[in-house]
Amino acid sequence: MSKPGSEARPPAADGLVCRECGASNDAGSSECWLCNGRSLASAAAGSSPRPRGFFSSISGWMVAIAGLAVCMGLYALAPGMLFLAAISVLPAIAAVEVKAARRRRLGLPMSAAERVVIFVLITVVTPVLVVGAAVIALIAYCSMTGPVNFH
Repeated sequence: MSKPGSEARPPAADGLVCRECGASNDAGSSECWLCNGRSLASAAAGSSPRPRGFFSSISGWMVAIAGLAVCMGLYALAPGMLFLAAISVLPAIAAVEVKAARRRRLGLPMSAAERVVIFVLITVVTPVLVVGAAVIALIAYCSMTGPVNFH
């Protein structure tokens, strides 16, 4: 249920900004109108909101639940496909998180768009490389063994 007047407010130069959620507040406010937090700072000081985690919003939970539902459906219909999906997706997630952690340590946080692009590239490139390597290995093996005689 939304609060009355919970529409997005334009940032006021002389107002306050909540350090918890980043919402703009009136100059005389003692608490944030959006999250009821009490850590307000001057908008002119350029304070930025505290970074939020993936599960700190309803959208993060919805993505996680949708992912779990897809995994459960894959397991129910084709358990082998779930295994194949895990082989291609888990290394991509790990690589994205490692790269994001490195960039965070350097003070250059990775945007969501960058994460998605890297994830998709790794998810597509990894299976292509694995299939290509398997085909090359099969061709090399078949060329070394010679033709098969079934007589």
